[in-house]
Amino acid sequence: RRTAGRAGTQMNRSARTAETVSDVYLALMLSAFLLWTGPDGYTKILEAKYRLFLLLTIVYCAAAALSALRQIRTVCFCKLLRAVRPAEWLMLGYVLCSLLSTFLSPWRADAWLGLSRREGLLTLALYGAVFLLLGRLARPKAWLLDVFGAAMSLCCLLALWQLAGGNPLSLYPKGLAYSDAGTAYSGAYLGTIGNTDLLAAVMCVAVPAFFYGAWKLRRCWLLVPLTLCVTVSVRMNVSAGLLGTAAGLVLPLPLALDEKKRRAAAIIIGGVLFAAFLAVFLLPGLPGMLGEAHALLHGRAEDDFGSGRIYIWKNVWQAVKERPLFGGGPDTLSRRITAYFERYDEAGHIVRRTGIDTAHNENLNILANQGLFALLCWLGALGCSAVRFVRRAGERPAALICGSAVLGYCVQAFFGISMCLSTPFFVIAWAMLETREN
Repeated sequence: RRTAGRAGTQMNRSARTAETVSDVYLALMLSAFLLWTGPDGYTKILEAKYRLFLLLTIVYCAAAALSALRQIRTVCFCKLLRAVRPAEWLMLGYVLCSLLSTFLSPWRADAWLGLSRREGLLTLALYGAVFLLLGRLARPKAWLLDVFGAAMSLCCLLALWQLAGGNPLSLYPKGLAYSDAGTAYSGAYLGTIGNTDLLAAVMCVAVPAFFYGAWKLRRCWLLVPLTLCVTVSVRMNVSAGLLGTAAGLVLPLPLALDEKKRRAAAIIIGGVLFAAFLAVFLLPGLPGMLGEAHALLHGRAEDDFGSGRIYIWKNVWQAVKERPLFGGGPDTLSRRITAYFERYDEAGHIVRRTGIDTAHNENLNILANQGLFALLCWLGALGCSAVRFVRRAGERPAALICGSAVLGYCVQAFFGISMCLSTPFFVIAWAMLETREN
């Protein structure tokens, strides 16, 4: 009996240590990592954030794994296996399929770390490890949402300053500003994330989390980062980001209401969505993305739709057909596609060519790089978490907050890019949805 008591005490102590380590990691990722830009501005922001991501995540995984091992020494192995949830098995399968894809890749040397996006096997394995460890060792805490809100507020204030024409922190090259995007330099950059598409992906996580956090946790101050994030999102006008943010806000609404109102809210939202679909399908001459959606629904797909995404998807699909089961290896797409975009550089008065190094659809990107089995594991894990979200969001605010953030990100991911500048925030929200409290 004394031995069992000592084992229980040791296990509780190890669990508290693992939880504290997880809290420190989450706080650093949601603040320091979010705000870190490196000393060289936007030209080297990927390398700066990638190095910090590796440092924080590898240290966390090592420390958390040691704490976890101390806990499971006293647990029956069979009992431990029974406790593993379906989403965790599928995430393990995703990482293992990615490992197999790397070994089978003709571009194996590139697949370990990845090429231009730094989404090689190492990064993917760390995503999986963070998902599994946080899901087991962490607990959702309201103060972590406060930390994220404070950091996002600073990021948005910086972005608004840049939108007004300033260059705080000298993130743009000397003499340039946000208004020079697409002319003096390629792409558009804002805040502490860099590329506006990636910043929009982070907004898809942040906005639903702040909205439901302010509502369900009665933390009214979260309305400040919520307002700032919405303002920057509207000013950026990234279509995929706006769509994902709207989905993360609107679709979970029935789950946030009591049972009497839930059915009515679901019917109203479903009716509005169906009416919007009919309007897009029936009305010609709609502007922008809506007009493109109308054409697609009538079977007309132009290469320039979605800022060239149709053109990209066609070329990526050809690569998928060459290696459908295990892909070409993580982040090796640029080795397999010769198609490119041309852009006239007004500053240099030359035509620049840009190759295709990602599918601009995260699911298609997994299929092309890691193959069919990896994609099935990934979608299966998301599906299991979606069921968990629907079942528990009505009773547990943390599940509602994290699940709405995951939903918003997944919607924009249909048009988006996975990178270590934005994806870790999605992985964190997803892991917190899978914690034992949810």
